[in-house]
Amino acid sequence: MAVLGAALILSTVSARAWDFDRESYEEDAGTNFILLFSPEHAIYGVGMGGGTWLRGTPVFGDYAARLYWNDIEKGLYSGVGMTLRIMPRWTFAPFAGGGGNYNHALTSEVDEPDPDFPKRGESYWSWHAEGGVRFWLHERRQFLDLAWRQTWSSMRGERDYTLIVASFGTGILPGR
Repeated sequence: MAVLGAALILSTVSARAWDFDRESYEEDAGTNFILLFSPEHAIYGVGMGGGTWLRGTPVFGDYAARLYWNDIEKGLYSGVGMTLRIMPRWTFAPFAGGGGNYNHALTSEVDEPDPDFPKRGESYWSWHAEGGVRFWLHERRQFLDLAWRQTWSSMRGERDYTLIVASFGTGILPGR
């Protein structure tokens, strides 16, 4: 009986510890449509994302899903990822941030692998750092982001790349 009582007390205490009210800490930042391409490789694609502001701060988080062609890997990929930015809440807002992605291969491995790029066409993780600017349009209900992103691949070889990322979205700038 004592064990059952202790388990009941522990579950009640831990349930209170996990009682998290998202609206107390976060503000919805809307959704966006993403275009990405590399100026140095044939990497291009599209995506959809959604953002969240940390209430009362310039901290912004964006999660996204994307579909893209990576010519370094000679493959079509789907990816999911998260980016955190420091971005002021201005009409013209420069930002800097970083994040990571999981990129799932939708095409199979290349039949004749290049020795410089073993195991091409496999899924991989990537990390990125970015800098850019956000423009708020139409009474701060729509926005345009332009960013330069350096991406590092988890795969061996010369597989890192640069992306230009443009996104257009809707939302309401917090504090309006």
